[in-house]
Amino acid sequence: MQKRGGLYASEGREIVKGKKDADVKKAERDLRRSLNAQKKANTELHRPFLDKMKAMTKARHALRTQKRKGSRLIVAGIRKHARWHKLL
Repeated sequence: MQKRGGLYASEGREIVKGKKDADVKKAERDLRRSLNAQKKANTELHRPFLDKMKAMTKARHALRTQKRKGSRLIVAGIRKHARWHKLL
């Protein structure tokens, strides 16, 4: 409120505009908070599924790596065997 003198129309408009801006900022903040809460709840709901998918992916990757190592050993054995035959 004004302590001295009258209030000009331009000053009154600035005060009203400031209040509207503050209300808009508060509404945006509340919306952002609710969206974050919704996102967190959604993530918690899907967490078991995501964890299971991670475990399956890790297992598939480990199996693939194991197969590659095994095939490398087989190829190395064949090469070693082929070299031995060439020496004869």
